[in-house]
Amino acid sequence: MMWSAATMSRLSQFRSSKAGIAERYDALAKGYEQGFQSGYRADIQNETVFSTMNEFLHGKFCRILDAGGGTGFYSIPLAVEGHEVVVLDLSQKMLDVARLKARKLGVADKVKVLLGDMEDIEQPNESFDVVLCHLALCYVPSPSKALAEFSRILRKSGILSLMVENKMFFSISEAFKGDFLEASDRFRRKRLFAPTSRLGIVRTFERQELLALFSQAKFEPVRNLGLRVVSDYLYIVQKASPDNTEALKKLESLLSRSPEWNGIGRFHYFICKKASK
Repeated sequence: MMWSAATMSRLSQFRSSKAGIAERYDALAKGYEQGFQSGYRADIQNETVFSTMNEFLHGKFCRILDAGGGTGFYSIPLAVEGHEVVVLDLSQKMLDVARLKARKLGVADKVKVLLGDMEDIEQPNESFDVVLCHLALCYVPSPSKALAEFSRILRKSGILSLMVENKMFFSISEAFKGDFLEASDRFRRKRLFAPTSRLGIVRTFERQELLALFSQAKFEPVRNLGLRVVSDYLYIVQKASPDNTEALKKLESLLSRSPEWNGIGRFHYFICKKASK
């Protein structure tokens, strides 16, 4: 379906309303992890994300900010491993789920929840070793401002783990649905705000745009992976789980690291280090 410029403008304004975002995620909080972090495609995504984070955090004990972290899906398992975690989010109900989860896992003393905004993080300069921002930058009116805040609160050589929606996927996927005009229109747009069925409007990112944003915020990318490189396209076509998900996981692991393939994945995943100077 083609979206007029006026419609996209209205949708973009709603998307960037922080009160609207909080309200949407408050409504999703109770069933969020079951609805959005389960199934073979989420397993493919998260296996890569957790293994990559563990690679960079192994043998260290870090203070971690989970920016836009919601239920703490990605960060509370790190608290179980001994790290100190602060989960920052606009949704109080998502944070309530995170607090309850930390208590159930016996790490309430290692997990703090903070209602707040990643564009204005109320934490001291250089007070964290790691910032996670997974699937949250799409809702920020100014990604450059959020990245500047991440840089400010990170210690020298601190790590940023960033997962964002890939504009290329949101363009190509329309072609797989048979809407070639929409695919072409999305591809040509400098910035794409894409409608989704359950999460409203999300801002997508091109790889080169991200690299420019990293440079501006004094981050140096040290790992660039693609997530769900083929699995989401398969889902569009067949609407069912493949017969051999284990073989698909192995294929996805290979493709995620391939520069020739990972640029079309559902998500970009970057590990960056804060520049020392």
